[in-house]
Amino acid sequence: METTTYSDPFPQIQAASSTVFATRRAPNLHLQQISAKLPKVVHALVVSNNASWHTSKKLKVPDNVWLLHLPPYSPQLNSAENLFQYFKKTFIANRVFETTDILKEAVLDGLNKLAKNTDHIKSIGKRL
Repeated sequence: METTTYSDPFPQIQAASSTVFATRRAPNLHLQQISAKLPKVVHALVVSNNASWHTSKKLKVPDNVWLLHLPPYSPQLNSAENLFQYFKKTFIANRVFETTDILKEAVLDGLNKLAKNTDHIKSIGKRL
């Protein structure tokens, strides 16, 4: 079973969320979560790195969520890449995890710590 981590820094609307899914429905569930957290007059712009699920015909994008597809091979344009790099360096790198359960626990712990500090998430995302 594939496990993918999605992380959305939305500190400006107090909706920072981190969720771990393990299903093929994860992308649609994730976009639904983003949509549900937004006030009625707000739209979310989700930056995509053109992963296969970002362009899938099965992807159901809510009316208040817009996808912005970045050009291929351009991680420097995606501020979330800074967050992922910080996350890996801070919570995962240079550690040995004896089981996948211990790794999952470390990932969830790191995501929970990040989600509690929205100002820090904002500052990491701006480092371009």
